[in-house]
Amino acid sequence: MKKLLILSLIPIMFSLFILTGCKKDDTINIKINQMECFSGKTKQEIYDIRKKYVAKSIFKSDNYEPSEEVFGQIEDGLPWRSVFTEVCTNSPIAETRGFSEESRFINNPILLIGLRNGSGINVSDKNNINIKLDFCDGRVSWIFPDKITYSKNKKTITVYYNDLHILPTKFISYYIETINAQDFGYKYGKMIPNNKISFKNPKDNISTRIYEFQDFIHKGDSCGVEGGCNNCSPYIEGYEFSPLLDYFNKEKKTIEFKLWKTKPQKDDVEADMNYRIVFDYKNSSSEMKKDVLFNIVPDHIKGNFYRRIYNVESFINCPFWVI
Repeated sequence: MKKLLILSLIPIMFSLFILTGCKKDDTINIKINQMECFSGKTKQEIYDIRKKYVAKSIFKSDNYEPSEEVFGQIEDGLPWRSVFTEVCTNSPIAETRGFSEESRFINNPILLIGLRNGSGINVSDKNNINIKLDFCDGRVSWIFPDKITYSKNKKTITVYYNDLHILPTKFISYYIETINAQDFGYKYGKMIPNNKISFKNPKDNISTRIYEFQDFIHKGDSCGVEGGCNNCSPYIEGYEFSPLLDYFNKEKKTIEFKLWKTKPQKDDVEADMNYRIVFDYKNSSSEMKKDVLFNIVPDHIKGNFYRRIYNVESFINCPFWVI
Protein backbone atom coordinates (compact mmCIF):
# COMPACT_ATOMS: atom_id res chain seq x y z
CA MET A 1 0.00 0.00 0.00
CA LYS A 2 2.80 2.42 0.92
CA LYS A 3 4.57 1.61 -2.34
CA LEU A 4 1.44 2.42 -4.34
CA LEU A 5 1.00 5.70 -2.46
CA ILE A 6 4.57 6.75 -3.20
CA LEU A 7 4.20 5.85 -6.89
CA SER A 8 0.97 7.88 -7.10
CA LEU A 9 2.74 10.93 -5.68
CA ILE A 10 5.58 10.94 -8.25
CA PRO A 11 3.61 12.80 -11.01
CA ILE A 12 2.51 15.42 -8.47
CA MET A 13 6.06 15.94 -7.20
CA PHE A 14 7.36 16.19 -10.76
CA SER A 15 4.73 18.83 -11.61
CA LEU A 16 5.68 20.88 -8.55
CA PHE A 17 9.34 20.62 -9.56
CA ILE A 18 8.54 22.07 -13.00
CA LEU A 19 6.16 24.75 -11.72
CA THR A 20 8.56 26.06 -9.10
CA GLY A 21 11.37 26.27 -11.62
CA CYS A 22 13.68 24.08 -9.54
CA LYS A 23 16.95 23.31 -11.23
CA LYS A 24 19.72 20.93 -10.41
CA ASP A 25 22.65 22.50 -8.62
CA ASP A 26 25.24 22.71 -11.40
CA THR A 27 27.92 24.54 -9.41
CA ILE A 28 31.44 23.59 -10.49
CA ASN A 29 34.88 24.46 -9.20
CA ILE A 30 37.05 26.52 -11.53
CA LYS A 31 40.79 25.96 -11.78
CA ILE A 32 42.82 28.96 -10.62
CA ASN A 33 45.75 29.76 -12.90
CA GLN A 34 48.94 31.06 -11.35
CA MET A 35 50.44 34.47 -11.94
CA GLU A 36 53.49 34.90 -14.13
CA CYS A 37 55.98 37.52 -15.26
CA PHE A 38 54.93 39.58 -18.31
CA SER A 39 57.89 41.98 -18.28
CA GLY A 40 59.69 42.09 -21.61
CA LYS A 41 57.00 40.21 -23.54
CA THR A 42 55.51 41.45 -26.80
CA LYS A 43 51.87 42.41 -27.21
CA GLN A 44 51.35 39.29 -29.35
CA GLU A 45 52.81 37.08 -26.63
CA ILE A 46 50.36 38.58 -24.11
CA TYR A 47 47.51 38.01 -26.57
CA ASP A 48 48.58 34.38 -27.03
CA ILE A 49 48.64 33.87 -23.25
CA ARG A 50 45.20 35.44 -22.97
CA LYS A 51 43.76 33.26 -25.74
CA LYS A 52 45.21 30.13 -24.13
CA TYR A 53 43.46 30.78 -20.84
CA VAL A 54 40.18 31.95 -22.38
CA ALA A 55 40.08 28.70 -24.41
CA LYS A 56 40.09 26.80 -21.10
CA SER A 57 37.49 29.02 -19.43
CA ILE A 58 33.70 29.22 -19.28
CA PHE A 59 33.96 31.97 -21.92
CA LYS A 60 35.74 29.84 -24.53
CA SER A 61 34.85 30.69 -28.11
CA ASP A 62 36.33 29.73 -31.47
CA ASN A 63 36.10 33.37 -32.52
CA TYR A 64 37.59 34.94 -29.39
CA GLU A 65 39.97 37.85 -29.82
CA PRO A 66 41.10 40.08 -26.94
CA SER A 67 39.19 43.35 -26.85
CA GLU A 68 41.14 46.13 -28.54
CA GLU A 69 39.36 48.61 -26.28
CA VAL A 70 40.81 46.86 -23.23
CA PHE A 71 44.13 45.40 -24.43
CA GLY A 72 44.90 47.30 -27.63
CA GLN A 73 47.31 49.81 -26.06
CA ILE A 74 49.70 47.18 -24.65
CA GLU A 75 53.24 47.98 -25.86
CA ASP A 76 55.95 45.50 -26.81
CA GLY A 77 58.87 44.80 -24.50
CA LEU A 78 57.89 47.01 -21.60
CA PRO A 79 58.10 46.02 -17.94
CA TRP A 80 54.78 45.40 -16.17
CA ARG A 81 53.86 46.52 -12.67
CA SER A 82 54.48 43.73 -10.22
CA VAL A 83 52.53 42.67 -7.18
CA PHE A 84 55.20 44.45 -5.13
CA THR A 85 54.09 47.80 -6.54
CA GLU A 86 50.53 47.01 -5.52
CA VAL A 87 51.36 46.72 -1.84
CA CYS A 88 54.51 48.68 -1.08
CA THR A 89 54.86 52.10 -2.62
CA ASN A 90 58.36 53.59 -2.79
CA SER A 91 59.66 50.08 -2.22
CA PRO A 92 63.42 49.47 -2.37
CA ILE A 93 62.56 46.27 -4.24
CA ALA A 94 62.61 46.50 -8.04
CA GLU A 95 58.89 46.96 -8.64
CA THR A 96 58.59 45.20 -11.99
CA ARG A 97 60.26 41.93 -11.04
CA GLY A 98 58.36 38.76 -10.31
CA PHE A 99 54.70 38.14 -10.89
CA SER A 100 52.97 40.87 -12.88
CA GLU A 101 49.86 42.19 -11.16
CA GLU A 102 47.77 41.99 -14.34
CA SER A 103 48.60 38.30 -14.79
CA ARG A 104 46.12 37.60 -11.97
CA PHE A 105 43.32 38.73 -14.27
CA ILE A 106 44.67 38.00 -17.78
CA ASN A 107 45.41 34.40 -16.73
CA ASN A 108 42.07 34.02 -14.92
CA PRO A 109 39.37 35.32 -17.28
CA ILE A 110 36.61 34.32 -14.85
CA LEU A 111 37.66 37.11 -12.45
CA LEU A 112 35.17 39.53 -13.99
CA ILE A 113 35.57 41.87 -11.03
CA GLY A 114 39.25 41.74 -10.15
CA LEU A 115 40.23 42.62 -6.60
CA ARG A 116 43.39 44.65 -6.04
CA ASN A 117 44.98 46.67 -3.28
CA GLY A 118 43.76 50.23 -3.40
CA SER A 119 46.36 52.01 -1.30
CA GLY A 120 49.84 50.63 -0.81
CA ILE A 121 52.04 50.74 2.27
CA ASN A 122 54.61 53.50 1.97
CA VAL A 123 57.68 51.68 3.25
CA SER A 124 59.71 54.88 3.25
CA ASP A 125 57.57 55.97 6.21
CA LYS A 126 59.66 55.39 9.35
CA ASN A 127 56.53 54.22 11.20
CA ASN A 128 56.16 51.32 8.77
CA ILE A 129 59.79 50.19 8.71
CA ASN A 130 59.08 46.97 10.64
CA ILE A 131 56.77 45.67 7.95
CA LYS A 132 58.91 46.91 5.07
CA LEU A 133 60.08 43.70 3.47
CA ASP A 134 58.45 40.91 5.44
CA PHE A 135 54.95 42.12 4.71
CA CYS A 136 55.61 43.13 1.10
CA ASP A 137 57.45 39.97 0.16
CA GLY A 138 54.79 37.33 0.70
CA ARG A 139 51.58 36.04 -0.84
CA VAL A 140 49.71 37.48 2.13
CA SER A 141 49.72 40.78 0.25
CA TRP A 142 48.76 39.65 -3.25
CA ILE A 143 44.94 39.44 -3.04
CA PHE A 144 44.89 36.12 -4.88
CA PRO A 145 41.78 33.89 -4.76
CA ASP A 146 41.68 30.58 -2.89
CA LYS A 147 38.65 29.12 -4.64
CA ILE A 148 36.32 29.96 -7.53
CA THR A 149 32.95 28.38 -8.36
CA TYR A 150 30.48 28.88 -11.22
CA SER A 151 26.80 28.04 -11.68
CA LYS A 152 25.42 28.37 -15.20
CA ASN A 153 21.83 27.91 -14.02
CA LYS A 154 22.16 30.66 -11.45
CA LYS A 155 24.41 32.79 -13.68
CA THR A 156 26.70 33.22 -10.70
CA ILE A 157 30.48 33.34 -10.21
CA THR A 158 31.72 33.15 -6.62
CA VAL A 159 35.31 33.98 -5.69
CA TYR A 160 36.68 33.13 -2.24
CA TYR A 161 39.55 34.90 -0.49
CA ASN A 162 41.11 33.70 2.75
CA ASP A 163 41.74 36.34 5.39
CA LEU A 164 45.48 35.78 5.09
CA HIS A 165 45.11 37.99 2.05
CA ILE A 166 43.40 40.72 4.04
CA LEU A 167 45.80 43.48 4.92
CA PRO A 168 45.73 45.96 7.82
CA THR A 169 42.96 48.40 6.96
CA LYS A 170 45.07 51.17 8.49
CA PHE A 171 47.24 50.96 5.38
CA ILE A 172 45.26 49.07 2.75
CA SER A 173 42.01 49.48 0.90
CA TYR A 174 40.59 47.42 -1.96
CA TYR A 175 40.07 48.45 -5.54
CA ILE A 176 38.16 46.65 -8.28
CA GLU A 177 39.34 46.08 -11.85
CA THR A 178 36.95 45.31 -14.69
CA ILE A 179 39.10 44.34 -17.71
CA ASN A 180 37.66 40.81 -17.79
CA ALA A 181 34.05 41.94 -17.48
CA GLN A 182 34.54 44.37 -20.36
CA ASP A 183 36.36 41.82 -22.50
CA PHE A 184 33.35 39.49 -22.40
CA GLY A 185 30.76 42.20 -22.97
CA TYR A 186 29.70 42.93 -19.38
CA LYS A 187 30.06 46.69 -19.67
CA TYR A 188 27.83 47.75 -16.77
CA GLY A 189 27.75 46.82 -13.12
CA LYS A 190 26.64 47.71 -9.64
CA MET A 191 27.55 46.42 -6.20
CA ILE A 192 24.55 45.51 -4.07
CA PRO A 193 24.63 47.97 -1.11
CA ASN A 194 26.43 46.45 1.85
CA ASN A 195 26.74 47.90 5.35
CA LYS A 196 30.02 46.04 5.84
CA ILE A 197 31.70 48.20 3.19
CA SER A 198 33.13 51.70 3.56
CA PHE A 199 33.83 53.52 0.28
CA LYS A 200 36.43 56.20 -0.21
CA ASN A 201 33.67 58.29 -1.78
CA PRO A 202 30.54 57.40 0.24
CA LYS A 203 28.18 59.47 -1.92
CA ASP A 204 29.19 58.37 -5.42
CA ASN A 205 30.48 54.83 -5.86
CA ILE A 206 29.66 51.51 -7.51
CA SER A 207 27.15 50.68 -4.78
CA THR A 208 25.18 53.92 -5.24
CA ARG A 209 24.65 53.76 -9.02
CA ILE A 210 25.26 51.65 -12.12
CA TYR A 211 28.74 52.20 -13.54
CA GLU A 212 29.86 51.87 -17.14
CA PHE A 213 33.22 50.09 -16.98
CA GLN A 214 36.14 51.92 -18.59
CA ASP A 215 39.33 50.03 -17.69
CA PHE A 216 42.14 49.50 -20.20
CA ILE A 217 45.82 48.53 -20.19
CA HIS A 218 48.39 50.97 -21.57
CA LYS A 219 51.85 52.35 -20.99
CA GLY A 220 51.77 54.36 -17.77
CA ASP A 221 54.27 55.73 -15.28
CA SER A 222 52.76 54.43 -12.04
CA CYS A 223 55.51 51.81 -11.63
CA GLY A 224 58.16 54.50 -11.36
CA VAL A 225 60.37 52.98 -14.06
CA GLU A 226 61.84 55.33 -16.67
CA GLY A 227 60.05 54.77 -19.96
CA GLY A 228 56.91 53.48 -18.26
CA CYS A 229 55.24 50.11 -17.74
CA ASN A 230 52.15 48.35 -19.02
CA ASN A 231 49.45 48.85 -16.38
CA CYS A 232 45.70 49.27 -15.95
CA SER A 233 44.03 52.70 -15.99
CA PRO A 234 42.19 54.91 -15.19
CA TYR A 235 41.86 55.34 -11.44
CA ILE A 236 38.17 55.59 -10.49
CA GLU A 237 37.50 56.76 -6.95
CA GLY A 238 34.13 55.02 -6.81
CA TYR A 239 35.86 51.62 -7.03
CA GLU A 240 37.92 51.95 -3.84
CA PHE A 241 36.58 50.56 -0.57
CA SER A 242 37.49 48.97 2.74
CA PRO A 243 35.56 46.14 4.43
CA LEU A 244 34.52 46.82 8.01
CA LEU A 245 36.02 43.62 9.35
CA ASP A 246 35.66 41.83 12.65
CA TYR A 247 38.70 39.58 12.80
CA PHE A 248 37.27 37.57 15.69
CA ASN A 249 34.07 36.80 13.80
CA LYS A 250 34.45 33.71 11.63
CA GLU A 251 31.33 34.38 9.60
CA LYS A 252 31.96 34.81 5.90
CA LYS A 253 31.69 38.33 4.54
CA THR A 254 30.16 38.57 1.06
CA ILE A 255 30.17 41.36 -1.52
CA GLU A 256 27.79 40.96 -4.47
CA PHE A 257 27.73 42.57 -7.91
CA LYS A 258 25.18 42.57 -10.72
CA LEU A 259 26.67 42.75 -14.22
CA TRP A 260 24.86 43.62 -17.46
CA LYS A 261 25.81 43.65 -21.14
CA THR A 262 23.46 46.56 -21.89
CA LYS A 263 22.66 49.32 -19.46
CA PRO A 264 19.42 48.58 -17.58
CA GLN A 265 16.88 51.29 -16.80
CA LYS A 266 16.94 50.30 -13.14
CA ASP A 267 19.26 48.27 -10.95
CA ASP A 268 16.51 45.77 -10.06
CA VAL A 269 16.67 44.31 -13.59
CA GLU A 270 17.89 40.70 -13.60
CA ALA A 271 21.66 40.54 -14.06
CA ASP A 272 23.31 38.89 -17.05
CA MET A 273 25.87 37.64 -14.54
CA ASN A 274 25.98 37.70 -10.74
CA TYR A 275 29.42 38.01 -9.20
CA ARG A 276 30.13 37.31 -5.53
CA ILE A 277 33.32 37.97 -3.55
CA VAL A 278 33.50 36.01 -0.30
CA PHE A 279 36.02 36.74 2.46
CA ASP A 280 36.26 33.40 4.25
CA TYR A 281 37.94 33.49 7.66
CA LYS A 282 37.34 29.92 8.84
CA ASN A 283 40.94 28.80 8.33
CA SER A 284 42.62 31.89 9.71
CA SER A 285 45.16 31.58 12.51
CA SER A 286 44.85 33.46 15.79
CA GLU A 287 48.42 34.73 15.41
CA MET A 288 47.65 36.27 12.04
CA LYS A 289 44.46 37.79 13.43
CA LYS A 290 46.50 39.40 16.19
CA ASP A 291 49.00 40.60 13.61
CA VAL A 292 46.33 42.30 11.50
CA LEU A 293 44.31 43.62 14.40
CA PHE A 294 47.21 45.55 15.90
CA ASN A 295 48.82 46.47 12.56
CA ILE A 296 52.07 44.82 13.61
CA VAL A 297 54.20 42.07 12.15
CA PRO A 298 55.65 40.33 15.24
CA ASP A 299 59.22 39.07 15.12
CA HIS A 300 58.19 35.42 15.31
CA ILE A 301 56.26 35.57 12.02
CA LYS A 302 58.64 37.77 10.04
CA GLY A 303 60.91 36.90 7.14
CA ASN A 304 61.20 33.16 6.75
CA PHE A 305 57.61 32.62 7.88
CA TYR A 306 56.22 34.39 4.84
CA ARG A 307 58.80 32.94 2.49
CA ARG A 308 58.21 29.41 3.74
CA ILE A 309 54.42 29.58 3.64
CA TYR A 310 53.98 31.55 0.43
CA ASN A 311 56.98 30.35 -1.61
CA VAL A 312 58.24 33.61 -3.04
CA GLU A 313 61.16 31.77 -4.63
CA SER A 314 58.89 31.77 -7.69
CA PHE A 315 60.02 35.35 -8.30
CA ILE A 316 63.34 34.29 -9.80
CA ASN A 317 63.96 33.95 -13.55
CA CYS A 318 62.06 37.12 -14.39
CA PRO A 319 63.76 40.24 -15.81
CA PHE A 320 63.42 43.42 -13.76
CA TRP A 321 64.36 47.06 -14.04
CA VAL A 322 66.15 48.86 -11.23
CA ILE A 323 64.32 51.95 -10.07
